[in-house]
Amino acid sequence: MKKYLYLLVFIFSVAFTNAQTKVNNTLKQGELMKVPLLEKFNLPGRNLPKLLIKAYCEGLIQGYYPLQVDSPCSYHKFMKQFGFGKTQAIPSADEFTDIQCPISFCNDLNSPILEQFQHSYEIIQNKRFDKNTSKEVYDIKYVRLIYVKEKGDLMFDLFGPVFKYEDVIALTREDFKIMNPKNNAANFTFKQYFEGRMFHGYLIQTSLLKGKDPDPKKNKEKDMWQQ
Repeated sequence: MKKYLYLLVFIFSVAFTNAQTKVNNTLKQGELMKVPLLEKFNLPGRNLPKLLIKAYCEGLIQGYYPLQVDSPCSYHKFMKQFGFGKTQAIPSADEFTDIQCPISFCNDLNSPILEQFQHSYEIIQNKRFDKNTSKEVYDIKYVRLIYVKEKGDLMFDLFGPVFKYEDVIALTREDFKIMNPKNNAANFTFKQYFEGRMFHGYLIQTSLLKGKDPDPKKNKEKDMWQQ
């Protein structure tokens, strides 16, 4: 009887490990695509980063660290990372009651702060073959914002927060829509925009996320943002 139980435990352990490895391999084989928002074809989606940050500010969507996508990052820590000053999400959280929050930030999409996020964004996706349609399809997993830092004549990218695709397409409020250049009375939801592939991007690498997991012994928040 004991041998039988041990055998069951062993089989279950192997099956669990294989399943976990399969999931991890699927993620590692994902594609990282950069979408330049200054290109003419992508201009209708140029407000996408602003809208996601607005939803993030209002507490409607959870953001995650770019190098550790399983770790939630509060809006307050995101703002602190990019040196935007002391801010908090709407509605105000108890732990930040002593911090002055510019309510206009969540509502004002013309803030110069947000312009640095409007150059590009990234999507992390898996490519698979759909037997029903007999063609390759893409399953988007994450949307990652990119912050452009200017230093003298140089410009370089910094990783911004990561959002889960399933959370992004759940934002259906009227003010969270992508401009329809042909009919502004029928703008696109995030789901229509992404599933209709209304953007043009460039494959920049084939791993899930750039960089490696931060050293847990260091436990430094900056290691969760940038290498």
